[in-house]
Amino acid sequence: MTMEKQEILPVPGAINKVALHQLANFIVDTNVSTGYTWSVIPDNSGTYKLTQIVNLETNIGLLGSPVKNIYQFEAIRQGTGRVCFVHCPPGSSEAVETVEVTIEVA
Repeated sequence: MTMEKQEILPVPGAINKVALHQLANFIVDTNVSTGYTWSVIPDNSGTYKLTQIVNLETNIGLLGSPVKNIYQFEAIRQGTGRVCFVHCPPGSSEAVETVEVTIEVA
């Protein structure tokens, strides 16, 4: 019997409890036409791994329309880890927005 991986949506500023091998999807709004970019800064806890990034167009075919980036993580080891998302303007590494998500793997 195969066990299906359940998914959760982590909440910034909270401790997000995740079971071992469970998936966690964090979603950010972005607009590629502005040049602003989101970057992921993982910690070195080894409790999770980034498995994929999905760009979901909300208005397909419309130039300049917003997009949702879905960052999918898998819990791979028990413990607590943090992942930081930084939003930077074009040509800069200075964040205009920073979001930290705590993942506790039980």
